[in-house]
Amino acid sequence: MSNMLHRSGIALAASGLAVCVASTVRAGVVALTRNSSIVTQGQVLTDDFTSNQSTDQFGTFDKSFVKTGGDAQGTHGDLNISQNATVNQSNGVLSGSGSLTAHAFGQFSNPNDVSGPLAIRGDNNLAVTFQVVGGPELLKVHGDFQQTDLLGADTHLILTQVSPPPQSQQLLKVFQNDDESPLAFDDSFSLAEGTYKIAVDAAAGSSGSSRGDQFSSGEDTGITFNFSVGHGTSAIPLPAGVWTGAVGLVLVGVLDLSRRRKRRGLLLG
Repeated sequence: MSNMLHRSGIALAASGLAVCVASTVRAGVVALTRNSSIVTQGQVLTDDFTSNQSTDQFGTFDKSFVKTGGDAQGTHGDLNISQNATVNQSNGVLSGSGSLTAHAFGQFSNPNDVSGPLAIRGDNNLAVTFQVVGGPELLKVHGDFQQTDLLGADTHLILTQVSPPPQSQQLLKVFQNDDESPLAFDDSFSLAEGTYKIAVDAAAGSSGSSRGDQFSSGEDTGITFNFSVGHGTSAIPLPAGVWTGAVGLVLVGVLDLSRRRKRRGLLLG
C-alpha cells in the first residue's frame, strides 16, 4: 500500500512537470479574422449594378466587378472595382499585401435629358483582426495611394485597437488620400498585448453630375499596401523556481522509492 502511494506521488509529480511544459506561453501574434468584400449598387437606365463578392478565409482574394450600362450614345455609366489581397500567418508572423482599386463614371446623354436613372457606387474593403500575446510586437506598414482627393479621402488604411473593456476600441492611426496627406506612407508601431484591426478600403461612385460638370462625373482611386506584425514564434520561459520545484518533486519521489526497495531486499535476505 505504501509503495502504491509513493508510485502515485511520483506520477503526480511527473504530471505536474508535464503541465509546466504544456503551460509554456507562446509569444507572438494570433490571426483571428479576415474579411474581404466588393459590394456594388445602383442603376443606369434599366441596367442593375448590384453585386456582392466576399470571403472570410485567409489566403488570396482576387476578385473584380466590371460593368458598363445604359446607352453608349446617351446616358451611360461604368464601374470597375478590383481587389487582389493576400493575408497569411506563418511561424507567428501575420502579413498582408495587395491592392484595392475603384473606378466609377456616369454621364447623361445631353444637357436637356438628366432624367436617368443614373447612380452607381462600388465599395472595396479588407479587414483583418489579430491578437498580440505574451508581450509587445512590432507592426510595420507601407503603402501608396493612387492619387489624392481634393474633396476628401475616399481611400484609407486604418489601425484600431479593438480589445474588450477596459481597453475597449481606440483609433490608433489613419492613412488616407486627402489633399493634405502624402501619396506614400511607411511607418511602424509597437503594439502591446491586445486585439487589433487593420482595415483597408477604397470607394468610388457617380451620379452623373459633379461640381465642375453638371452632366458627367467620375472617380478613380486605389491603394497598394503591405504590412507585417510579429517577429516569429518564441516560448516565454516559466520562472526558474517553478521548474526547480517540479523537477525536485520527481527526484524526491524516485529516490524515496529506491530506498524502500533496498530496505525490502535486505529484510527478505
